[in-house]
Amino acid sequence: MPLIIALAGLLLSAGLLAQNNPYQIHDDCYQAMLKADELVGKEGFQEANETLLQTALGKNDQKAQVIYFVERLRDACARDDSEDSDVLSCQENLKHIAKSLGFEQYFYQSYQYASTYFFNHGQNLRALELMQEMSNIAIQDGSEYGKWLYQRLLAGYYNEYGTGAPARAHLAKTIQVYLSSGDPTLKRQSLSPFYLEYARTFPPSRADSIAYYLDRAEDAIVVASDSVRCAVERAKLAAAQGNKEQYKRYRDFCLNSPYKRAVGRYTAPTLQIIDTLLEGGSLSQSIDSVRITLHNLRVLSEVARNTGHTELALEFMERYAQGKENDIAAVMEANVAEMETRFKTARLEEEVATKNRQVERITRTVLILLTGFLLAALLALFYHTRQIEKSRGGQPKK
Repeated sequence: MPLIIALAGLLLSAGLLAQNNPYQIHDDCYQAMLKADELVGKEGFQEANETLLQTALGKNDQKAQVIYFVERLRDACARDDSEDSDVLSCQENLKHIAKSLGFEQYFYQSYQYASTYFFNHGQNLRALELMQEMSNIAIQDGSEYGKWLYQRLLAGYYNEYGTGAPARAHLAKTIQVYLSSGDPTLKRQSLSPFYLEYARTFPPSRADSIAYYLDRAEDAIVVASDSVRCAVERAKLAAAQGNKEQYKRYRDFCLNSPYKRAVGRYTAPTLQIIDTLLEGGSLSQSIDSVRITLHNLRVLSEVARNTGHTELALEFMERYAQGKENDIAAVMEANVAEMETRFKTARLEEEVATKNRQVERITRTVLILLTGFLLAALLALFYHTRQIEKSRGGQPKK
């Protein structure tokens, strides 16, 4: 089963297609960016993105210049003919320009795009190494945003493998940090995707929990693409509950929206299968040939069971079980757990180092004070001795 990381809240997925220029770049740059984004992974992208760069240079808009490199990385990750070296080269370019121009968010999100690319291409360890590198830099630089994004990624990867409890734990941390943080870079993120991912951690049998977090996700919507993602989950929930009319309403909203790209390339096949099951048809191809996330496999199993396709429901659940138990998943979970330990250890080492530096400063201060007191005492003793000798009318003995 290919690794499909459905991470909400990527740099441009939560706000790129929003109205009113949410990136606060020049309006001409924003329009050029929208055109480039529409062509990511397609013919004509390079020309459109070059237009973005020239517009950004002409307007002296540094943020738009950085976004040009963001789009390049997104395109490299999306193209079927991309080589690993292409992705890493685009990531390095983005890291350099983001760092040099002071755009912290884009520096760390370069790791988000690159690690997701490697996960999607079955290179788990390479992806985890990138995540670890990102967390190390975040700790070293004291970046609240970088540490937060690392936790956010862990939640997504745990959720991808159906490990709901740890995914929820990490999501709870990211939401708590978001709500309490004063970091303006972090605050610019949309909160809706976090609640949406929280809803995905539950199986269809936990419909009340799913609905609760979908409500919260919808309350936090700030851009149109978030609305589409929430509607996708509403459609799947309705299908799992056997509510055909509600399912079709949400599905049509998603597929007819000008922001339908937010549906995701791997969700569309799931909706097609749901359509077939609800209409009583038979699948035209083996499910083994379709890319389906573990979360969607659980949904499809529930839909198949409700529509009387008992054998197919079992087949979906068997594939789900195999996906959770295969070697890749086991390696991923083991390495994520190890990374968590490293993260905590690094954070503890950072705290210990800070305390040691404080102790060293205090020790130096105390030594300086003690030395000062000692010199003062010696001078006082010397002065007192001289005064005694003078009072006796004599000279110091030789």
